[in-house]
Amino acid sequence: MKLAVVIAAWNERENLEALTLRLQQTLTGAFEIVYVIAGDDGTRAIAERLQAEFGNIRIIDEPQRGGLGAALRLGFAAVTDDTDLVVTMDADLNHQPEEIPRLLATLERTKADVVVGSRAVSGSTVTGTPLWKRFLSGVLNIVMQVLFGGTVRDKTSGFRVYRADVIRNVPHRQNDYSVQPEIVIEAQRAGYRIVEEPIHFIYRREGQSKMEFWPTSFSYLSLLRGRLDRTSIAAVLIVIAGFVLQLATNYPVHKSPADGDVALMGLCACDILGGNVFKVFYNLTRLGSLECYATAAVFALFGVSRGALAFVAPLLSVFTLAIAYRFFRNLLGRSVALVALFFLAIPSPAVLFWLAMPNSYPMTLLLCAAILWMATRAEQRPATRWTAVPFGLAIGLGFWTSFLTLMCTVPAVLWLAWRRADLRFNVKWLAWLALGFVIGAAPWIAYNVRYPLASFQDNFAARPAGGTDAALANVEYLITYKIPELAASLDPENGVVAPSRVMRVLRVPVLLIWLVAAIWLALRDKPSRRAFWLAAGIAITAVVLNVFSEAGETRGLTVRYVLPLYFSLVIALAFFLVDVARRSRLAAIVIGAIVLAFNISGYRLPGDPYRRELERAAVVDDALVAQLEKEGTQFVTGDYWRTYSINFQSRERIIGVPCRTEDDFRKMAARIPDGATKWVALARVKDAEWIARWMRAAKVAGTTEIVGPYVLFRPARPSPFRPVVMACP
Repeated sequence: MKLAVVIAAWNERENLEALTLRLQQTLTGAFEIVYVIAGDDGTRAIAERLQAEFGNIRIIDEPQRGGLGAALRLGFAAVTDDTDLVVTMDADLNHQPEEIPRLLATLERTKADVVVGSRAVSGSTVTGTPLWKRFLSGVLNIVMQVLFGGTVRDKTSGFRVYRADVIRNVPHRQNDYSVQPEIVIEAQRAGYRIVEEPIHFIYRREGQSKMEFWPTSFSYLSLLRGRLDRTSIAAVLIVIAGFVLQLATNYPVHKSPADGDVALMGLCACDILGGNVFKVFYNLTRLGSLECYATAAVFALFGVSRGALAFVAPLLSVFTLAIAYRFFRNLLGRSVALVALFFLAIPSPAVLFWLAMPNSYPMTLLLCAAILWMATRAEQRPATRWTAVPFGLAIGLGFWTSFLTLMCTVPAVLWLAWRRADLRFNVKWLAWLALGFVIGAAPWIAYNVRYPLASFQDNFAARPAGGTDAALANVEYLITYKIPELAASLDPENGVVAPSRVMRVLRVPVLLIWLVAAIWLALRDKPSRRAFWLAAGIAITAVVLNVFSEAGETRGLTVRYVLPLYFSLVIALAFFLVDVARRSRLAAIVIGAIVLAFNISGYRLPGDPYRRELERAAVVDDALVAQLEKEGTQFVTGDYWRTYSINFQSRERIIGVPCRTEDDFRKMAARIPDGATKWVALARVKDAEWIARWMRAAKVAGTTEIVGPYVLFRPARPSPFRPVVMACP
């Protein structure tokens, strides 16, 4: 059987010779290498020299680079009629030539028409690929699986073996990287059998990647057009924009503003990866551990690191936006849904601040979106278990994760009962709903049976406010701080960074826009009543929970306690802008641009001075942990934000013990080994006086050292740690 290896090579002089030699050494029998060459770096000259040496190489010129798809079409057209099998692979040594015989053997053994060298099946390994590329490939494969179906999990892999009649009969029109899934999709439609074989994928070591983000993205969007209308394509672009914003907020990797909470999430995920315990809660018994499991999945794929931890929020944001769009579309119609989705993807600074950190709030908002989507889905479909169980499951998962989801659960249930009177007493449907809830909330239920109602005893959200005066104070705080900060955040980080001039100038106009939008929706005519009552229900429930619960008495960075209310705000704004646009498109653009300008001006993006400070702090933290480990430090005491960060960075090889017992969520103090004497106390430089007072109170002599933004106290000689009851810095 004759074999042809078709390879597109654009500026690959660093890799072409090594690739050719490895192919010549690996392949046997009758075979030909077809190079489709573009670029001007000398790749063709190398190919011509190798052609003269081996004789079984053909060179096809691609005068103007048209992309991978165009190159493959040229290569396939050059395959001779007597060729039986065609191999495609990358020219950059991502794919290992030595694996071709195994792919060929799989083709014959399975009687398949196509074998895909897959990175997504058991036995495959991926080495060196940047995080963003692995995520992009994973998301694209999930999206294409949903839209196009089929059994191939790695549709974007270019390492394949085809029977020659497949490449001759299967049409493909895409010019960029999306040609790879296009061929698989069209081959499936034509009835060809496709199987996957694991491979070892090694990211290029020489030369530069030819994948460009925006051309590649538009190429995939072009492929998706067969299944998506213009509105859906616009929605996909908005979701991508929201994802890119999250990436920019989290990368380059930096110290998180709430580093202790983020570290706690990472430690919870490490527990899960260790397989030693089933985690029910992330933080005491208040917040469920569902996001820990998402984090553990990211760690399993990319390894345990600060960079992988920072990837959790962007990952969850993609699902939140996709689910929210389905909810908006069911409730609002296409045009209004797009506007609502846009302002959810490019949200107020406070919303982005909380959703960009893996601290349970990204998962909470995702589940709120799922609850609302399932409610609108159940409203529009027949009363079957396929509407009841998913709705109940979303409610149960939300209840397990956070009582905050009640801000969506309560209005969603009441709204659905209003909209579908036939469901109120449909015992069978309600039984399926209850089953879904029990499945979703099972970990929470089991824990609270084992430890009777522990989640209520330790959760201020479940306790009533301390009287009328406290409730009135909560009303004032909600009106003067929480809602204004949610809609037009002037201080999302509690005074850490002064607001920009743009934020100060635009804040009042933006608040007025949100207020007018809310009033507009309330006064709008009948067609929007169903949307108004659901949005109003979310708002009313948020107010009730923040006014009449003990949680509402908390002051500080508490915008997170009203995050679900943002769904109501964007619904109102979307209706308002669409209605304004019907009268004056320019006016709608100006109003939307004012809100957008305010939002963007409050983001901490790469290059921002505060962001650079956080990036430097991450480097200092890494160096500090390495230094402490080298010195044999056994444990560190200080405030929660620093000690728990050390716990995660050292994987608890160094035990970080918060100076406040109530902050020691993992009971780290109990893990200090008997006789441990190698310890340090840690604080920020600006809290150096706290270290001095702590030393005097502990009656321990020692020395202090400045390490970047930190001051460290070391005892003069090894001595047991003496806990001191004293306020943290």
